[in-house]
Amino acid sequence: VHADALIIIGSDDSSYSASKIFPYIFARRPLLTIAYQDSLMLQLTRSQEINTSYAFTHDKHANEKLVTQISDEWFAKEGYRQTPQGDLTLLSEYTAEEMSVRLASIFDSIQTTRLKPKSVASKP
Repeated sequence: VHADALIIIGSDDSSYSASKIFPYIFARRPLLTIAYQDSLMLQLTRSQEINTSYAFTHDKHANEKLVTQISDEWFAKEGYRQTPQGDLTLLSEYTAEEMSVRLASIFDSIQTTRLKPKSVASKP
């Protein structure tokens, strides 16, 4: 990722997580996250001390305040210049390397299961 800052926006489905959330977090670029209040994306970004992570709801009045807050913190206070300082080791299980190790382990167990010789009943 070569951008100076990144923006990721979720939906009002709390189970939705944008596919780019992990690459964006690992990029260590300023990140504006706007997601539904119960979103996993917010939990992840906040765990990484990304202070420009905002929750929206179905409350129109609250969302209007959110627009003002984002305008103030991201633009006026230059939140787009804040590099996240969280501990990436907390997300190590989500790295491509770790996921590849887990996937290889699954394939290894399938291979081992398929290669086991079938037992042959002995003749009396």
